[in-house]
Amino acid sequence: MAVTEQINPKLLSWGRKSAGLSLEEAAAKLALKDSTRATAVEKLQSFESGERSPTYPQLLKFAAVYRRPLISFYLETRPERGDLGEDFRTSRGEATARDDALLDAIVRDVRARQLMLRSVLEDEDEAYPLDFVGSVHLDDGPEHVALLIRNAMGVTAEDQKRAKNPAAWFTSLRN
Repeated sequence: MAVTEQINPKLLSWGRKSAGLSLEEAAAKLALKDSTRATAVEKLQSFESGERSPTYPQLLKFAAVYRRPLISFYLETRPERGDLGEDFRTSRGEATARDDALLDAIVRDVRARQLMLRSVLEDEDEAYPLDFVGSVHLDDGPEHVALLIRNAMGVTAEDQKRAKNPAAWFTSLRN
């Protein structure tokens, strides 16, 4: 019999919901299969209820699919939602819980990567403050923010308009 992990099963349910996934979607992404004993959804429900405990490889898959650190499933209670900063998104329709969950996961990933990079730069004494970081607010308006970004990057609106398509513009910015 496989060795299972002693986790808080309620956090599996929280992880799935915070990722914006239904039971059916999560079971499919986790590659749970129907068997003669239970459907994939029933298997997921048994993990979430604590009737079954996942193995370590299964738990790694939960963490990847739900975009959560592995350690979060071992906590007693769900972690509090971190400050994601000001939100400059606009929506062309109704944003769904899934959209918000995906954006939250991406922001968490970006923040974690920024912290790692900052740590490396500080260790190498190559870190220095950038004037534009944290310099705008929601009430500044998108046109003003876009102008500040262009100025910080040393590009103009005309440069952007000359690009053939978004991919070409991105390549130009990278260069």
